[in-house]
Amino acid sequence: MDDVKALLGVETLKEMFKNKFMRVLLVASFANLGSMAGVLLAVYVVSRIINIDPRVIFMAGFKTLGIGI
Repeated sequence: MDDVKALLGVETLKEMFKNKFMRVLLVASFANLGSMAGVLLAVYVVSRIINIDPRVIFMAGFKTLGIGI
């Protein structure tokens, strides 16, 4: 809990990166960003390999949910 309280007094980036709680948040954030990038890349690659347009799939899903785009 002390690490969370110490974040309030941080004035420089160097101090922020020394905080263990902040490091955990950074690792989780970058892991989530990497996962999202991987999924987007995989959708693009797979759609190219099997020759389907992902926009058609998304539009059909939105139509099924009743969301008109």
